This record gives sequence, C-alpha cells and structure tokens, in this order.
Amino acid sequence: FDEVKVENYDIISKHMRPNETTSLTLKERPERCPICGGEVWEIVYGEPTAEAYESRIEDKIIYGGCCVTGHDPAWECIKCHTQIYQAD
Repeated sequence: FDEVKVENYDIISKHMRPNETTSLTLKERPERCPICGGEVWEIVYGEPTAEAYESRIEDKIIYGGCCVTGHDPAWECIKCHTQIYQAD
C-alpha cells in the first residue's frame, strides 16, 4: 500500500490492480470521492427488509450483502465504485 494525498484527504492506503475496484482507507467518511468527486454512499451489511431495500436510493445506501468478514468497506462511490474502508 502506498500512502498518498488526494484532494485534501489523508489517505492511509490506496490499493488498485488492473480491472479491479480501487479501494482506499480513510479516517472518516468523505463528502465526495477523493478519486472522481462522485457521491459517497454508506454500505450496509445484512439482509434488508423489503421496505429498506425499496428506500435504498432515497437513503443513499448500498447493500453489501449478508456475509461480513470483519474487513469490509464502509462506503462506496456511486460514480467510480471506489470502495472506502474506515481506519481503526
């Protein structure tokens, strides 16, 4: 992992491989994606209710599935799909 600075964010690590999603580790949720400036939505894990799934766009939530590993991204850019992990 390389430590870099992008648009006033202290990025703890940046991981990118060809044909894969870029992932970042940040101390806090950014208002906009440090890579492309897109909206950053929270990723929620677990099985959503039907009502929760229907309101996901309005609530700006991405469902990350029901399998939780303990090392899962907290946020994702809806434009470039960069996944952002929260630093401990």
